[in-house]
Amino acid sequence: MKTTLRKPTISDAVLLVALAAIWGASFMFIKIAVEEIPPLTIAAARITLAASLLAALSKIRGLRFPTDWATWQLFFAIGLIGNVLPFFLIAWGETSIDSGIAALLMAGVPLSTLLLAQLMTHDEKFTAAKAVGVGLGFVGIVILVGPDVLARIGGSLEDSLEGSLEGSLGGGLPNGQQIDPLLGQGAVLLGAICYATAGLMTRKTHGISPDLASAGVMICAAVQIIPASLVFDKPWALSPGPLAIASIAALGILATALASVILFHLINRTGAIFVSLNNYMVPVFGIFWGAAILGETVGWQAIVALALILIGIDLGQGRVLLRLPPYSRK
Repeated sequence: MKTTLRKPTISDAVLLVALAAIWGASFMFIKIAVEEIPPLTIAAARITLAASLLAALSKIRGLRFPTDWATWQLFFAIGLIGNVLPFFLIAWGETSIDSGIAALLMAGVPLSTLLLAQLMTHDEKFTAAKAVGVGLGFVGIVILVGPDVLARIGGSLEDSLEGSLEGSLGGGLPNGQQIDPLLGQGAVLLGAICYATAGLMTRKTHGISPDLASAGVMICAAVQIIPASLVFDKPWALSPGPLAIASIAALGILATALASVILFHLINRTGAIFVSLNNYMVPVFGIFWGAAILGETVGWQAIVALALILIGIDLGQGRVLLRLPPYSRK
């Protein structure tokens, strides 16, 4: 079914910034939780909590889940590609690479979305304005992480990937071994491509309540990831502290449930390319949250990067933020 997108409005831009702010804070919560909980179980816990919350809210509101098999197949695919795979791949990859490289690789989301939209949509085709917007955002990310990070993309240590799959899934390799950074970079980049693909697939949920679609996708994602967590991590043997548990709650409620609803609303109204640009703002907000809560310093790079990213979004989407009042002839 074809859908018609509208030009993003100021309210859409505000929601986009809010989405980036929420996901930017998730890095801090993951950093706290991963000290005591393996990455796979973190992903399983946040998805399960979000699925439970969204399903309960849908029930309270009297929303009825679709009964056709095709819709649930779509939910299952989006849950796998948009949640299960990238949540794990990015967490696993970041065990061997620093956050600057990860931020730069996550810039692959809007770049991949711009290219994939050529094949998967009828109304989000490549334009010069969109290319300029995506390009400015990428420049902002390079300024944020530092040009030297570019030189480290593709580099790797002499140590190669060793150990069992079970060990790597559970939160690292046995005996303190590290995965090859080249594999870590590949995992994060693959996670970025998963996000881009899932964003375009989400457009197919048009006509279904975004709240209901979010709940359906999260339920399917939970069904897929819970068995993996039980097999590889044995979470019943974990003893996380209150701070780690609180971080999981924040990830599930804010960064997964609330963010998912905002994501579905925005994609069905404005398209996947516009929404994908929030991935440029996420690392910037990660720095700002660190300054606000952890007392870290915000450098000039973060301010310049955010300005370039916002200008890129504005130019790429037809002057969203700097829109002038319409001219009327007397």
